[in-house]
Amino acid sequence: MLKHYDREVDLLKQHLMSQTSRIRHNAAIVLGFDSTPGDYIDDSTIDTNEVEIEEECLKIIALHQPVADDLRFLTTIIKTNYNFERMGDLLENIHDLNLKPDQVESDLGCADSAYRKFFKTIEASVTDAAKSLEKRDANLARAIWKTNKEIDVTTYELIDQFRARLIQAAGTPALLDGFLSIRYAKRIADNSANVAKEVLYLVTGEIVRHRSREFLS
Repeated sequence: MLKHYDREVDLLKQHLMSQTSRIRHNAAIVLGFDSTPGDYIDDSTIDTNEVEIEEECLKIIALHQPVADDLRFLTTIIKTNYNFERMGDLLENIHDLNLKPDQVESDLGCADSAYRKFFKTIEASVTDAAKSLEKRDANLARAIWKTNKEIDVTTYELIDQFRARLIQAAGTPALLDGFLSIRYAKRIADNSANVAKEVLYLVTGEIVRHRSREFLS
C-alpha cells in the first residue's frame, strides 16, 4: 500500500510541476512583454489541469487517509493549485488587453520604465513562488511575502500616476488598459504571496496568515 501511495504522490508532484511550468511560461510572455505567436498556453488547458490535480489530491486522501505531514502536504497542494490557477486567469486578462508597453509609458509620461519594471517584479514573484513550493524553501517563501509588501507600495505609486495623468488629459486606450493591467498584476503578486504562506505552513506546520510581523521580523 505504501508503494502505491508513494507512486501516486510522485505523479501528483509531477502534475503540479507541469502546471506551475505553464504558469511561469505564460508569465514570461505576458509580464515580460515577450510574446511570440503560438507560444501562449490557452487558459482552458490550465483550468483543466487545475481540476485534475485537485481530483488527484482528493482521491489520494480518500483512498489512503494520510495524516500529519502527508495530509499537510496534500492540503497545501490543493490550496496552491488554486492560487496558480488564479494566476493563469489574471495572466489571461492581461494577455487579452494586447498591451503596448512603449505606448503606455509614453502616454503615462513614465521616463524611467517604472511600468515595465513593475511587471518584471511580478514575473519574478511567480517564478519564485513555483520554486519555493518545489524546493519547500521557507527562506524564499519569506522573501516573496516581503517583496509583496514592496509591490503594494509600487502599485499605489503607479495608480496615483495613472490617476493624475487621466485627470490632466483625456484617457487614451493605452492608459486605460495600462491601469487595468496594474490591478491584474497586483492580484497575481498577491496569489504568489499566498503560495509563499502555504509553503511556510508546509514547512513549519503553522498557519502564518495575518502574522507577518511575527514571521517576517
